[in-house]
Amino acid sequence: MPGRAVRAYHASMIGGMTEVWDVLAARTAAGEPVALATVVATSGSAPREPGTVMVVTVDGAVVGSLSGGCVESDVYAVAELTLADGAPRLRSYGIPDSTAAAVGLTCGGTIEVFVERLDATSAAPLLAAAGAAAPATPATLSTVLTGPRAGRRFAAPFEPAPAADERVFVQTFVQAPSMYVFGANDFSAALVEQAALLGYRVTVCDHRPLFATRERVPAAAQVVLARPDEWLRAAPVDSRTAICVLAHAPQFDVALLRVALDTDAGYVGALGSRRTHAERVAALRAEGVDELALARLRGPIGLDLGARTPAQLAVSIVAELVAVTHGGSGAPLSQLDTPIHRDRAGSGGADGHSNNGGHSHNDGHSNNDGHSNNGARGDECAALVQ
Repeated sequence: MPGRAVRAYHASMIGGMTEVWDVLAARTAAGEPVALATVVATSGSAPREPGTVMVVTVDGAVVGSLSGGCVESDVYAVAELTLADGAPRLRSYGIPDSTAAAVGLTCGGTIEVFVERLDATSAAPLLAAAGAAAPATPATLSTVLTGPRAGRRFAAPFEPAPAADERVFVQTFVQAPSMYVFGANDFSAALVEQAALLGYRVTVCDHRPLFATRERVPAAAQVVLARPDEWLRAAPVDSRTAICVLAHAPQFDVALLRVALDTDAGYVGALGSRRTHAERVAALRAEGVDELALARLRGPIGLDLGARTPAQLAVSIVAELVAVTHGGSGAPLSQLDTPIHRDRAGSGGADGHSNNGGHSHNDGHSNNDGHSNNGARGDECAALVQ
């Protein structure tokens, strides 16, 4: 019987993961062991995805979380045991019993958590993979979850092949998706902050020296002084890239959007009134942009939230971005009876936006096209430092 593989494909992640990896690196470098708890499989309505991690230190500090608070106390107890005896443990958490005495997920899903003790030597392969990945060369690690080799890590491809009594968790680390924001203004500054929370590496481009400064958009990973369409033409773009035109610069907007719609970007949106949008579409059509490409343009940008301020508009834009990425409708959940957690369907980028074809599955019981959403470093991604 072949070994069973549990796969998780990472992309840029939301909140907390940067601190988790920083603590793991700092504590182990200082000679302290830590317990690392990782969600390795999910099924049903699970709150977090495969690849989500939590660290427990020898002095009892906890960094990160694995659910909405349902299982952390039990995982903490398991982590203390693992720190004490060094034995890795695989735990499954499902629906609690009617007495609420059992630990479980009230949402009705199931998660499996692998807890291991790491020191500087055993953490090195994980931290190296996290730090070495790049878009064209993702780093992949396989971790044995069961059997005599539980806790051993191997670079992919897995050698030797898993034994019959072994289950394996495969992690692929990729770089954070890019967002390109054109126009350095208050709307852009607010959007950059929101996008960074989703795990994007954000570049702001403006042709005006007075505005293309880091002081105006301090949360941006990069600020570029250039003509927008010329810069975008040379910039790397893939299906996870989001392009947001917030410049209100008629002399550049049409040329910029023409370039944007000729890329593989998963999201292209432009700020402006309905009249402005109609004029842009007419100009693009006159320049030969076809209807299929024009249908990709989201304008006016964002969802209808009644936004007034730059911060509110930023929320409406990232809300649309998440909906596009994950195939959401943007409708209130209270008015729907569809599953809250659905298979990933969109083609965007961050935790949004990881669309790298990855599936998360556990020997056939869960298949949620899982992309872990846990937190990136400005220009890093899925649990990585580069």
